[in-house]
Amino acid sequence: MSVKIKAGEFADLDTSKFFGEILLPEKWLKDGIFGETEIFFCQINLEDFSPYDIGNLLPHSGMLYFFLDLDKVPAEGIVRYYDGLPEAYTDFNEEADTGYDVETEFPIEFTVGADEKTAMLCRDEKVFDNEVCLLRFCPREFEDVDFLSDIDGKVYFVIDKESLKKRDFSAAKLVVG
Repeated sequence: MSVKIKAGEFADLDTSKFFGEILLPEKWLKDGIFGETEIFFCQINLEDFSPYDIGNLLPHSGMLYFFLDLDKVPAEGIVRYYDGLPEAYTDFNEEADTGYDVETEFPIEFTVGADEKTAMLCRDEKVFDNEVCLLRFCPREFEDVDFLSDIDGKVYFVIDKESLKKRDFSAAKLVVG
């Protein structure tokens, strides 16, 4: 499914979007599960996405969160799933020092159709036989988004099929190429 960024618009806290302010489970914030150098990349409200999940690969409720740690070498992608309605508002990236604008939010609109741009549950030459691409981000696709615009290629969050079936999103990894 294609993912379109709606530049210049604001999104409600509980909707699908890149960057900006987010709702997280309060327990996650209290338990300190986040690394010091993690940045919030994207959240997907799975109820919004469920009509497009024809293969029923993802849960149809809850939130799927994508984070990046660009300070690690190689950069690390972290995917977390929460099966309830999150309740803790946070401006997660407020103190992030990435050199990119990671505070401006960009609402997501899902559309039917496969292409080589930003998408979810897509097939690609970077995704091997036993992996599913949860999210593919093409930084040069969006004029208003400067995040990772200096890289040549795409950013992929991939997970092996067995971990996806078990809903073990901790097995997701980042591929840049």
